[in-house]
Amino acid sequence: FHAQRQLMRRAASGLRHHSLRRCFSRWEGSAEARAEKARIMRGKLSIAFGMRRQEARALNSWKHAMYERRRMLRGLASFLHAETARAWRCWLASRAHASEARRRMTRVLLVRQRRAFNKLRACGWTTGRVAASVAHWQR
Repeated sequence: FHAQRQLMRRAASGLRHHSLRRCFSRWEGSAEARAEKARIMRGKLSIAFGMRRQEARALNSWKHAMYERRRMLRGLASFLHAETARAWRCWLASRAHASEARRRMTRVLLVRQRRAFNKLRACGWTTGRVAASVAHWQR
């Protein structure tokens, strides 16, 4: 009974999430195709450059060592230039705060204008000039 119930639940879920399943299937197919193309390219590149397995391993280990070195240097730079980084983060935070304050102040200042235009609209005064001015101020 439990197996049938589980099967029915999966079938109902499949009907509900049909588009999601279709998208996942497409993504899965494209990921497999991309992996296959990458495998073929690696083979062709190694043939074109005449790399043997040992040379490819050496190149990959060198690339990994350079990646690790870059990460260590970046970490060291954060210690050496801590004051500069702190100042940069403080400046970014102050700019974000100023932008938010400006946005809020603009909203507060426009409250009266919005109320007036909403009253005009509610009263039914939609002559050409009033409608044009309302449209202008709503932009």
